[in-house]
Amino acid sequence: MMIIKLDLLQFSLDKSNATEGYSRSFASTPYYRQYFSKKYAAGFFVEGFGMLNSGIEDYYYNDRIDSSSMGAFDYTDFALGISIGGKFIAKRGFVAEIYSRIGPNIVESDNGPEIVGRGDIALRYRF
Repeated sequence: MMIIKLDLLQFSLDKSNATEGYSRSFASTPYYRQYFSKKYAAGFFVEGFGMLNSGIEDYYYNDRIDSSSMGAFDYTDFALGISIGGKFIAKRGFVAEIYSRIGPNIVESDNGPEIVGRGDIALRYRF
């Protein structure tokens, strides 16, 4: 079964969640998902995705006089990668989804992270 979806926009307003000097403030992620189940859009899946992502890279600089300074660079990059996960639907309408996503940024920006990743655990109710 083929499902093509788009995580339209993801914004981060909290700049304190930086990992290794990078904080992603924007991402748009279209993806193609292939389920391995006879049920519609349920079961284990593999997906391929593209992610347009941007944010800020923090850096620290030490000069020869032993003083240090701090700065930041904005970056915009594009990643291609894969995800694995599962989507499980109960008879009463509850939906649980868990997945992990990883891929390299391919634009070769000097300021962005080399690899992007994302994981999600979601509990929903289907009306």
